[in-house]
Amino acid sequence: MKPQPIADGREYTLRTTLIFVLALLSQIAASESEPELAGRLCIASVAAPNDQPKSLYNPSGGNPELTYSVKVADRAPVQIPRESGEWLEGLAIDSKLPVIIYEDGKRATSFYIEFSEDKASQCLFLNTLYLTWQVWDWKRTGSWCNCSKVAESE
Repeated sequence: MKPQPIADGREYTLRTTLIFVLALLSQIAASESEPELAGRLCIASVAAPNDQPKSLYNPSGGNPELTYSVKVADRAPVQIPRESGEWLEGLAIDSKLPVIIYEDGKRATSFYIEFSEDKASQCLFLNTLYLTWQVWDWKRTGSWCNCSKVAESE
């Protein structure tokens, strides 16, 4: 059977609309099947200070007894735990996010962090020897970044 030429503009418009709708539906199906990547930050616990001399063996010796909290982007401040770390999830990928550290409710320091597809999990921790805040890629951290691992992101 020989194809018939298009009789009028309505049939052409209908075909174009049908192709557009099918393309749109396939895009929606593809986007729903791929999970959206979001950054997550392990807020590592801070070791309690002690009255022993500070050393490489005892990095928290002589440190002040402070309560720390952290504010990331537009989120509410989170108190940094003493026992075990906790995850802050759903952070934006590929944009600089402000981080503000508070000591006993007063702003102590601030800096920016950035997540990417290959560095979607990071660890924020206090280097108790030098009392400096650091952010490392989760894959580089040791047991001192003490958030529980989540199987789907490892």
